Amino acid sequence: MDNVIYIDFVNKKRIKPEQAPTEPLKPKSEKQLYFEDLMSRGMVTTISVLNHSEVKFPEHLKQDFIVLKWSYRFGIPDLTINSQGISGTLTFSQKPHFVHIPWESVIEMYLTNTPNDTKRQWSLDAT
Repeated sequence: MDNVIYIDFVNKKRIKPEQAPTEPLKPKSEKQLYFEDLMSRGMVTTISVLNHSEVKFPEHLKQDFIVLKWSYRFGIPDLTINSQGISGTLTFSQKPHFVHIPWESVIEMYLTNTPNDTKRQWSLDAT
């Protein structure tokens, strides 16, 4: 389809047709929907366990869990929020590292400025 323009609204850029998703999209999980809602309102704090097999995180920084803050204002050029999880290149000690946090590893999230009003928690096996 030469006359179709695909737009990635999360990263605000056009996608060439050959880059467009070819398989059907998975429905959004409760965590993804909630994260997107929070991101539209401000900075989001997530707490994730790092022992999940699909987590990509700098080995030298790995602990049992990690607290990360996310915001569109940070200008993360490759920030991706999709049915698999949250991905992007983050900086730790002035060094960039690609991070992928699958939804299955996220156990808590909230708006950073209003944690008491927006905090949600999940068990490890919940998506």
